[in-house]
Amino acid sequence: MEESYSFLHSTQANGVSFGMWGWCLDDGLTCSPIHRFGYTWPPEIDTPITKSFVLYLIAYALTFFTLIAAFLALCARKGRNFDQIFNILAWSSFFTSATATIFSIAIYSTAKSAFEEHGFGATYGLLAWISPITTTLLSLVALRAYYHVLLSKKARKQCSTATSGDVES
Repeated sequence: MEESYSFLHSTQANGVSFGMWGWCLDDGLTCSPIHRFGYTWPPEIDTPITKSFVLYLIAYALTFFTLIAAFLALCARKGRNFDQIFNILAWSSFFTSATATIFSIAIYSTAKSAFEEHGFGATYGLLAWISPITTTLLSLVALRAYYHVLLSKKARKQCSTATSGDVES
């Protein structure tokens, strides 16, 4: 695991980085015995709450499907429901990413405080900053999807009102 792609780095054990799949010492030779969600580093990270990081994988998958739905919404003929699918997927990926971000902030803020209480230095890694930024960007996509669906419904309603008015004349 690259130190630059970690959520937290501590000076304990001559330097240790914590990522999504586990931890690695700075010597690069010693890492988590098994790379998986739910790892621990007692006593600072003593609960396997890192299993909640599976939400990041779910958010990645939902974002991929959102991208496909956006492409289909742009390229498909009118009358298809790709706009609504895009809207649902965009909001789902945003909420999943936001939940994962909240969990990671809670986990690593608590761990950072615990490291500092035990006299070790601790700093947030790059992933701790990337996660809120990408969640913010996903919120913009979700808002864009919502307003696009809202405006397209309004345009269809105006179109049908205008056509029915032409028939009566």
